[in-house]
Amino acid sequence: MIQSLSFTRRALMGAALALTALAGSAAAQDKYPSGPVTIVVPFAAGGTTDAIARLVAEELQTRWGSAVVVENKPGAGGVIATQAVARSKPDGTQILFNDIGIALNEVTMPSLPYNLKEDLRPVVTVGEWPLAFLAGSNTGIKTMSELVERAKNESLALGTFGPASSPHLAGELLKSVAGIDIKIVHFKGVSPVIQAMAAGEVQLGVFGVGAAAGEVAKGTMNVLAVDYKSPLMPEAPTFAEAGVDGLRAIAWWGVFVQSQTPDEIVNEINAGVNEALTSERVVKYLDTNGYTKVGGDGAALQQRVDDAVSLWGPLAEKAGIVSK
Repeated sequence: MIQSLSFTRRALMGAALALTALAGSAAAQDKYPSGPVTIVVPFAAGGTTDAIARLVAEELQTRWGSAVVVENKPGAGGVIATQAVARSKPDGTQILFNDIGIALNEVTMPSLPYNLKEDLRPVVTVGEWPLAFLAGSNTGIKTMSELVERAKNESLALGTFGPASSPHLAGELLKSVAGIDIKIVHFKGVSPVIQAMAAGEVQLGVFGVGAAAGEVAKGTMNVLAVDYKSPLMPEAPTFAEAGVDGLRAIAWWGVFVQSQTPDEIVNEINAGVNEALTSERVVKYLDTNGYTKVGGDGAALQQRVDDAVSLWGPLAEKAGIVSK
């Protein structure tokens, strides 16, 4: 009898230890991340989106103790990268780091290989920045009112870094709210636009405040107005102050994951990115280049997407803007 009780105790203790081990193993498997994480960027290496994504990746790697790498998947206006994450496993190992283009594609591309609302889940807004309208210093145009007046009496052209881009849509919106006609000329990148303005091929451009401030400082361009006040160009009036109410021109970055990703993983990614935005290195990079850190939750990012679609959708349809 004593031996039987002793055996029973040993059996129970063994079972308890086994259950404890299994629970520990399950907890280890459930911990996120349990392996490498990839941040997918829809642009080539070396640009601003790539740079801030890499800074955030380094902060996440420190927080998680797991490798966080950036994979550049440029092409098709960001569709290739977005589709890759939309079709990935819902385990948080593939994170999309995209910009406002993810919303613009909704209104400028007739068909997409994914459904944004059904296949992707917004996690957090990383940052935003205002765009500025500029004129080449060789034009003599120094204010928005001068631009509008000149456009009514002569042919002016605005250069963009591609069809259906933020500068393209901002230019079309200016035409609509100011009641003017300006020619839109597309180039492949920001540098060609700057060169074309210097050569007098186009007179106007729309740039983020970081690039705009650099050109103004060199004396090659005059800033006419900016969406909202920026420390990089405190002298620049806002669109409203410049007399063009209804004009908007901002851009932003957001983080997305596959739509079926569990809440606990989404919450951890959100917490990690929000923490990264407090890092001295990240804050310094954003401030130096004219970006505003945002953070927050996925609902706020979804609202940004919805607002962009509501603002630019009717304009894109009216202007016949289609990205190919």
